[in-house]
Amino acid sequence: HVSWDDGIAIIHLSRVGFNAAALQELADLVDGVLVNPEMTGLVWTGEGSTFSVGADVREFDRNAQAGTAREFVETATGILHPLFLRLHEDPRPQVAAINGVAAGGGLGLALLADARIGAPEARLAAGYLGVGLAP
Repeated sequence: HVSWDDGIAIIHLSRVGFNAAALQELADLVDGVLVNPEMTGLVWTGEGSTFSVGADVREFDRNAQAGTAREFVETATGILHPLFLRLHEDPRPQVAAINGVAAGGGLGLALLADARIGAPEARLAAGYLGVGLAP
């Protein structure tokens, strides 16, 4: 969900892992924020002990067992890569307030921000190789 503080959009990443539908919901939320002309900056943060771990690893496992891993990866990257490009092209400052674990796509999101602030509990992990992907 998103909250606002004096023109700053604060996107709270409340899911531990994203499936394709949740990734699309996130992309739609971000698109709604980016078109707001009153938005002067964006802060990303997580809830609880996790910033974001990106895609749900269980989705990778389910799709691998069903023989649909390629389709799942294509769908997920088809949502995430254009989303990351839109965020990268937006001129307004973005800050990742890393409150806990940032892994996989969550780490990518944190690295995309103009600045990162980590809590003492923050942990960063690539995780891509564990599911057969490259960053």
